[in-house]
Amino acid sequence: MKKSILSYFGVMMCSLLLFAGSTFAQETTAAISGIVKDKSGPLAGVTITAVHMPTGTQYSISSRPDGRYNFPNVKIGGPYKLTANLIGYKQHISDAFSLTLGQNFQANINMSETNVELKEVVVTAGQNKTFNSNHTGASDIITRSLIERMPTITRSLNDFTKLTPFAGSGGSFGGRNNQSNNITVNGASFNNTFGLAGSIGGQTGAQPISIDAIDQIQVNLAPYDVRQGSFTGAGINTVTKSGSNAVTGSAYGYVQGAGIKGLKSGNVTLSKQPFDYHLAGFSFGAPLIKNKLFVFFDAEQERRSTPATTILATRSGLSGSNISNAKASTLDSLQNFLKTKYNYSAGPYENYANHFAADRITTRFDYNINNRNTLNVNFFYLKSNKDVSASNSGAPNGNRQPSLTGLPFFSSGYNIANNLFSGIVELNSSFNNSASNKFQVGYTAMRDQRKSLGSNNFPLVDILNGQGQSLTAFGYEPFTAFNKLNTDIFQLNDYFTLF
Repeated sequence: MKKSILSYFGVMMCSLLLFAGSTFAQETTAAISGIVKDKSGPLAGVTITAVHMPTGTQYSISSRPDGRYNFPNVKIGGPYKLTANLIGYKQHISDAFSLTLGQNFQANINMSETNVELKEVVVTAGQNKTFNSNHTGASDIITRSLIERMPTITRSLNDFTKLTPFAGSGGSFGGRNNQSNNITVNGASFNNTFGLAGSIGGQTGAQPISIDAIDQIQVNLAPYDVRQGSFTGAGINTVTKSGSNAVTGSAYGYVQGAGIKGLKSGNVTLSKQPFDYHLAGFSFGAPLIKNKLFVFFDAEQERRSTPATTILATRSGLSGSNISNAKASTLDSLQNFLKTKYNYSAGPYENYANHFAADRITTRFDYNINNRNTLNVNFFYLKSNKDVSASNSGAPNGNRQPSLTGLPFFSSGYNIANNLFSGIVELNSSFNNSASNKFQVGYTAMRDQRKSLGSNNFPLVDILNGQGQSLTAFGYEPFTAFNKLNTDIFQLNDYFTLF
């Protein structure tokens, strides 16, 4: 029977994370296991070699006295070729197979003596059944093939993780808030640790990593694996693409604009608002040293400008359901007064856009040290910001947003930024046919801050319309000053497994 435990050293390493408030569960690899037999029963000392064909990565081990063997912590994807050799027996070669994230692929091998003539070689291999000792709870795998076939509007993880039956709206699972999830990318924590959003970039609406850089996504629900935890919603483990012996590359772009958006809904005709969206990116993978060292790189730029409001001020001859009670003549006079009296530009109150920008970079290096040790080094970068309309907090009537009673000036809003730099190193080692280890060390820096869209030396002013309702607002957004959050996360994990 196979038994997997966390070593005492591993427990001590994980405990070092407690100062950050929690430990981070992560799954970044797959496994191959099985039993080798001949007609008399289990065979010990059989040399089994697994080769990841795209990269030439080799894993080699021998079967134990009970005939069993294990390849833990191997690269996902494939195809793989599995061979078995023992003096006095014919070499056995399995059919090609591929691995999904977190999968324990079963490949049982029947060996035949060389003096026995066989018509065919029999190697049995197959994916896990629903109920077996290798499963540790409900989980779903979203492969690269599925990612490429499924439609996506926001190009986000949520577009694909919602395929899980227990998924709800807004990234929730099993009825839990999205802040109860644990998200990792190549083992690096991608949670918004302070809790302001469900994931990194959540406040700006930016995706922390490009969908084009992702290879597989695993969604875990209530696992009992001791290595998985720190969530009551879902554990979402993501692994990026990696380089191979083949040089690959791609370039892509997406564009939207006001010209392809409708302006009429029933008897309502909206004014044509400034709207623009474009996303462009490229990626490539290549060998730096064939069968030894590989690189993968993805860079993406996203820009968007959307109407801050479709509501217009009252003017002579203008009518419709999107016309505010605020008069254009009143707001124009106020705007001119502020400029003349205080040399302060309050900005527009209608027909203006909020802007969004995001730049993303993913870099991964894979190094095959030997057939018992592999190393991968990962770097992630995100720089994002967006404009946000005036906050309702502290408003005299609870509302400072554009409405049918009033229109705030652009200067009453703010710009928020979510930035990230993360790096993580993972060393996978197989000591012998009974022991293996996965060691991870990483650092993540998140920098979240805000700035006013108006002048720093002009206070926020609310003006009511005489019925206690907001007519307009302008000036420095009151909750932006000193709203700066720097978060540093250090990760140190060690998983030691005995078979």
